[in-house]
Amino acid sequence: MKTFTIRILLTMLLIGGWSTSQAQRADAWWVRATAGATITLDGNLNEAAWAKAEAKTMEFGKSAGLPGSGWRDEGGRGGNPTDPMKASVKFLLNGNKLYMGVAVADSSVGGSGDWATWDAFLMGFKDKTSANSPLPAAEYFYTFWSPDNPDATKPGAQPHFIGKWGGDGWPPYTAPPRDAARKGAWDGVIKVDGVVNDDSTPDKGYVVEMMFDLGVMGYDFTKPAGDVGLFSMSIWDADWNWPRNAAKFASNRTWWQDPWGNADSFSQIQLWGRPDWTINSTGSVPAVNVDGKVPNAAGETMPTIDGGLTEAVWTKAKGMDIRYGDAALRNGYRGVGPYVSGQFQPEFSGVRADVLDPGDATVKWFYSGTKLYVSADVRDQVVTGDDNYDMWDGFRLMLLDRDPAALTSENLGEARQFVVRVGSDGKMVTDGYLTDLIKNGKAQAALKLKGSTSVNDVNDIDLGYALEIMIDLTALGYPVADNTLFAGMCLFDGDRLADPAKNYSTRTWWFKEHSGAASWAWLVMDDTFKIGVANEDISEVPTGFKLEGNYPNPFNPSTTIRYTLPQAGEVNLDVFDVTGRLIRTVYVGAQSTGLQGATFQANGLASGVYLYQLRVKTQRGAYTSPAGKMILMK
Repeated sequence: MKTFTIRILLTMLLIGGWSTSQAQRADAWWVRATAGATITLDGNLNEAAWAKAEAKTMEFGKSAGLPGSGWRDEGGRGGNPTDPMKASVKFLLNGNKLYMGVAVADSSVGGSGDWATWDAFLMGFKDKTSANSPLPAAEYFYTFWSPDNPDATKPGAQPHFIGKWGGDGWPPYTAPPRDAARKGAWDGVIKVDGVVNDDSTPDKGYVVEMMFDLGVMGYDFTKPAGDVGLFSMSIWDADWNWPRNAAKFASNRTWWQDPWGNADSFSQIQLWGRPDWTINSTGSVPAVNVDGKVPNAAGETMPTIDGGLTEAVWTKAKGMDIRYGDAALRNGYRGVGPYVSGQFQPEFSGVRADVLDPGDATVKWFYSGTKLYVSADVRDQVVTGDDNYDMWDGFRLMLLDRDPAALTSENLGEARQFVVRVGSDGKMVTDGYLTDLIKNGKAQAALKLKGSTSVNDVNDIDLGYALEIMIDLTALGYPVADNTLFAGMCLFDGDRLADPAKNYSTRTWWFKEHSGAASWAWLVMDDTFKIGVANEDISEVPTGFKLEGNYPNPFNPSTTIRYTLPQAGEVNLDVFDVTGRLIRTVYVGAQSTGLQGATFQANGLASGVYLYQLRVKTQRGAYTSPAGKMILMK
């Protein structure tokens, strides 16, 4: 179907007419709320709200941004398509409904029953209704692919909805139908400027308009502080297959952070949204914080890499814990850490024995010049040395290689693994890229048993071990302009007991378990962030209240006050008149660390200026925010 609207949208895309001015992390995107505007799913994107939403460009052959975006040739012209895919993506929020509008320039639109010979959107959301950690991914697959379907290549064929809220398309066509519940959870419309599966006349492209009800996935964007949708998106593009033109046929895919919908391979898009960030909001896009800072130890005496951790620089450094079975600790990690960090216990002979001594370590790190230093102080009553992966005692650090010459076949930076573990003789064993760098003089590592600790002795109680790693980051493409490290960590704890039937092991990780899992943590090496001077805890828990203001302001009769909490605790809101007299206290309730909000109802108060302050009582003490000002205007 050819429409004037589609032509306009595609023209805007090709000449850059949709704004891409949003300055934010490449894996994070602020989504504007519609402020009550209605979006109709018709594939036109003609509502005024769409014009006010920022656009993200996805283009074959160009990265959509670090750390996980890439592209891949799937057949045809060896990665040199005659019509490279280019798309402009927009998002809007209406309550818990996320709307996505995508305009794709494409001269050949179609599908088939053969692998990777179709146009499609392969997407996924982390499922917050799950009790698992990390959260599982739920697939949303909107595709012209239809295996063994003779109608798949007929002109005018329509795409299928496949996945958690899908319901049509897969042979032998026994999937649940696209009933009202499934359409209410996920629906969409495509409008093609041309004819699907017919290359006799080149197409101009297509527009997709979709709705995702994220409420059914456990998200709540209606809270004052909003929410973060954990999303992945891959656009597949096949050209000149209807009929097959051998000289022009090409198939490829381009993704923003992760190529798959039902699995996590690299990273994720963080879709941030809250009720007060709307299509009418002006000023800068709200910031998305990094997941932590790596302090600068310039001027300090660097440690001897011997596993002792006795030097003053390690004493000054603050750290974070990784601990098996501690959900409260994991939930305190910054950013999306609570959702992607996790733990695993493998089975032995089909049995998972009781974990008597959970894996437990404190990790610290800092940098000086181009050298990164990392330590792990591991508390372990049963130290085991074993080459069996599922019985390791050790630590794995993961870093993204920033060297442009070290890209993978999917045009990503290499996910380098640095492993230090206990050998059967109690000595250090290294694995992964760490071994290579040590040989090349670009890294050092050491492991030391604590006190009287022995290895593989089931009759004693051990204290554990400590390890140190030094990496010359020039081996990973540093220095880089943004000074950003993409990192992950995993603690291995294998415990061999007197009764072999009771042996167990665990893996516990912060952000990434291994190189092929999501997600990367964003860390910044900040020259001004001196070791021992400020809180350089990797989880970067704020040390005090930070007021973010209230919206709307002026208001009548209610307004939402936003703030950052230093720790989780019980929150109260105090409101004063301009003389400083306390006129109302509102019990907000228990809230977690980070960005939060409280709604104030001014019923019964006269117009005027009011001051407010927040108090939080935590396990570590009591905190009071600075004062804020709001205007009630009736």
